[in-house]
Amino acid sequence: MKRCPKCQRAYEDETLRFCLEDGSPLFDARDSEAPATEILPARGTPTLKSTGPTVPSYQDVSPPRPEIREPRSSNPILTVGVVAIVLLLLALVAIAGIFVFRQSREKEPEVVRTATPSASPTVVTRTGTGDENATISASP
Repeated sequence: MKRCPKCQRAYEDETLRFCLEDGSPLFDARDSEAPATEILPARGTPTLKSTGPTVPSYQDVSPPRPEIREPRSSNPILTVGVVAIVLLLLALVAIAGIFVFRQSREKEPEVVRTATPSASPTVVTRTGTGDENATISASP
């Protein structure tokens, strides 16, 4: 049996985890008492904002020196490799462009002038008087 700590309602269903009335977590009735709400200790005094500038704890007599970095040396093998890859890519693009250009020129449609066919006259004659067995004949 489970019990709600707020409304003291008892539930027989052991699968319920929350009270159906107020949504509070249910506690097993076999427990002696529902755990009390823990109260955090009181906070100390809040940190105050300082009014003046901060003073360093050490006295430095010399002005700070800017950090000087040595220039990085380039790797000549890496540079040659990158240039070679770029040149190979440019060559590949050029070859593909030439191939596409040639294919498009070969497939251009040629204009062929042909005589338009003329329809030959056809004479249609109907025999019969309206029966379904009427015959239609065509002659050129």
